Amino acid sequence: MIPDPTPRRSLAWLAAITALAAFLRLYRIGSDLWLDEISTVLDYRGGLWLDVFTVFKSLNNHPLNSLLVKAMAGLFGPAEWAVRLPAAIFGIAAVPAVYFLARIALRSRDALLAASLLAVSYHHVFFSQNSRGYTGMIFFGVLGTAFFLRALERNRPRGWVLYAVAMGLAIASVLQAVFILAGHAAAFGAAALTRPGARLRPSAAGAVAAWAAAGAASLAVYAKLLPKLQAFSGAAFRSAAGGFSPFSAEFWAETARGLTAGFGGKALILLIPFAAVGAIGFLAFLRRDIFYSAVLLLPLFVTAVYLLARGYHFTPRFFLWAVPVAWIFTAASAAALEEMLASRSAAIARAIPMLTALGFAALSFVSLPAYYATPKQPNRTSLEWVLSRRASDEPVVAAHMARWGMRFYGPSTGLTSGESSFEADDVPELAAVERASAGKKVWLLTTFSRGLRLGRPDLDRYVHDHYREERRFPATVGDASVTVWTREI
Repeated sequence: MIPDPTPRRSLAWLAAITALAAFLRLYRIGSDLWLDEISTVLDYRGGLWLDVFTVFKSLNNHPLNSLLVKAMAGLFGPAEWAVRLPAAIFGIAAVPAVYFLARIALRSRDALLAASLLAVSYHHVFFSQNSRGYTGMIFFGVLGTAFFLRALERNRPRGWVLYAVAMGLAIASVLQAVFILAGHAAAFGAAALTRPGARLRPSAAGAVAAWAAAGAASLAVYAKLLPKLQAFSGAAFRSAAGGFSPFSAEFWAETARGLTAGFGGKALILLIPFAAVGAIGFLAFLRRDIFYSAVLLLPLFVTAVYLLARGYHFTPRFFLWAVPVAWIFTAASAAALEEMLASRSAAIARAIPMLTALGFAALSFVSLPAYYATPKQPNRTSLEWVLSRRASDEPVVAAHMARWGMRFYGPSTGLTSGESSFEADDVPELAAVERASAGKKVWLLTTFSRGLRLGRPDLDRYVHDHYREERRFPATVGDASVTVWTREI
């Protein structure tokens, strides 16, 4: 078996892996903003700081991220790199945090493998360049989980305080982090009720106090927002346009698309044999480290149970906790396989961790160039293309969810709302622009075709019946491609 590196060498490797993660997350960070990012900037750039906690404007308000975006926009203006920098920093910080969490159950070199897999992960790079609270949730959730496991070992007040603070910040990043906290409580409760978990009982007071403190802090953050947040969540996530039924083929197709983003669906087939072998190692690790595994996995189970109980549709972002967990378990599975094969073939056993790292790194590096070349939602790119071709008196209309891109990028490109640029959320609004544009060509922008079809079916039919598609600009956010249409009036 490959020996563990010395502590100094481990830190050097971790620093190098973190530097690679930083490069991948800062490279081309200034591409077009997409709807959810734009909404955060437009909603909270102005106004009071207190508005983040007291004024509900949309589901896109992730309080900690909204505060940081407001600060960055105040310092540097609403530049793409500025509003995304907080998410990128949390994404970079998550790499050493994953090492810290993995190190609790794994050797140093295996924890380094987990950190390196997260560093080159397509999906984690994607969310690290997404001005939302998800990377903050992952960073503080991973850190909090590590503090939780350490506090259980030592049962000292300092450990429980660190745990409560980390989880409070995770929930302030995105409210769904409460499921990570609930997963910890479920794992603790299940273990404490069994004989092997009896040694956890002395830690019960510290754990309960930490959960209460994190819960109280969360209530302080969301107290004014929660009533409307619940009402809007119910409306949004029960609607057909707000997600997918977990029992539908469409949901599993979307999940497969997300897992293979950047390198096509064929990659999923290539990964099946690799995953089958890895499952052997995972089951071996699970049997040996059942409580550690439960602490990591139960947040996902609790999330699914809650969504089903509430009748909500599923979207992949509800399960982002799976990203760090999957890479930790991948490293753990490789380590378990190495141990199983060490007595039979030392050469093969030694090669397993290296092959694991190289295999997943290769997939990530194959997928990332396509990601960098394609905006999350090409709002600026598509608008610039239209402006390079339209006559100066021809109107540009943004339909339904394309409105946010127009609101953000229109003024900087010289368009004036109500004069050269217009919004249309239904057929009458679009028809009004057409009547005022007799003898001219109307340029129309649409995005999120599924949401348009389900949310505004009359408008969707009208566009397809009366407009000609000129060009479709691809996006890395699912269904966020922007289509340019024209009609001679």
